[in-house]
Amino acid sequence: MVEGSVKRKILGERIVKEICFPVVEEKEFASVVLDCGILTHKECFDMVNYFNSVLDTPLGFSKGKNLDT
Repeated sequence: MVEGSVKRKILGERIVKEICFPVVEEKEFASVVLDCGILTHKECFDMVNYFNSVLDTPLGFSKGKNLDT
């Protein structure tokens, strides 16, 4: 299995930042995204805070075309 850091390097930072993690269901984020290791520890921490309404914005990740308004 390929490590998350390698997957991230292959995709590139621009593509990773365009993934709409904020629109993923929290349960799916926890069971799939966190386990894949593609996000840094800080990004994971920020997204968990976003899902728990500690942060108002998803800090650097796209919220999707329909949700940016």
